[in-house]
Amino acid sequence: MILDLLEGFIQQSSPIVNFSIFSLFWSVIYQILVYFFRNIFDQHDSQSALHRGFHQYRANLKYPYHEISATTVSVIHGFLSGLLGCFSLIETLSVDEESPLYEKPRYRGISMSVTAGYFLYDFFFMVFNRKLNLPQLSLYVHHALGFFMFSVSVYFDMGYFFTIGWLATELTTPFNHFRTILLNSGAKNTDLFAINSLVLISLWIVIRWGILFPTLYYMYVRCVTEISEAHLVVQITIWAGGTMMCLLNIVWGIKLLQSTIRAVRRQFFPRKQKNKSH
Repeated sequence: MILDLLEGFIQQSSPIVNFSIFSLFWSVIYQILVYFFRNIFDQHDSQSALHRGFHQYRANLKYPYHEISATTVSVIHGFLSGLLGCFSLIETLSVDEESPLYEKPRYRGISMSVTAGYFLYDFFFMVFNRKLNLPQLSLYVHHALGFFMFSVSVYFDMGYFFTIGWLATELTTPFNHFRTILLNSGAKNTDLFAINSLVLISLWIVIRWGILFPTLYYMYVRCVTEISEAHLVVQITIWAGGTMMCLLNIVWGIKLLQSTIRAVRRQFFPRKQKNKSH
């Protein structure tokens, strides 16, 4: 099987070097996909109804082609990484190891390199294409911290239970990016936006809060002794890195929840306007 061959290559003599190579490979693949989709979207001379409709949509949207292409790639990554993460997490939970800190799912290397490569690609995409602000800064921290945690996990060959569990949370990202598309399409005040927001926050609570937090708590409770005996870098990564990732997901989740409540109220429970008597 292709996945077995790729994972076998990563786990050879120097896993951290091979993991880095595969991460770079995936970052290049994501960049190629951006150019591919941009070329498709930018076919001004196309006579198909699909392209004519798209260009009319884009003219009203005033959304750069590279942003549309990047959003499309982000959706693809979200499904790919999330499914690989769920598969590996289920496999990890089915293994009865002495400590979850040392559980090793079969496709741990390839699963993490898919997302690590995306973090590399998206990090530099934001640097060259977007202005720095607070939301972007939180993404920089998220991507850099994620790549570092994956690298530590591969180098010391432990902690996959947490890092793989984190990959499964990427299943929320397609709906998050669809929300961005709707916002930039002027569709904020629509039923579709409200429904997508409900789906997104539901998945966020079930997948991100429902997997990430219990996984981290489980690690802390079951692996306190093992963590204290591990290398200092591993200890810092688990305690500080895990806490930082949880805080980011709490802040983002609260903002999404507030936005969802406003959208649902606006679309399904509008306030009745009182007639003023003159």
